[in-house]
Amino acid sequence: AKTLFDSLSYSNKKLYVEWITAAKRSSTREERVSKTIKYLEQGIKNFKKGK
Repeated sequence: AKTLFDSLSYSNKKLYVEWITAAKRSSTREERVSKTIKYLEQGIKNFKKGK
């Protein structure tokens, strides 16, 4: 997951980071981190577009 994240464009990295940090509760942020890792392991670069 880290390798794919490192290869993402600045814009795609920003989407993931902003989505995670926009959560108010720490439990929600933790869930989003887990989902991000899952998406990246599946090769999903832009989760909002499903690509």
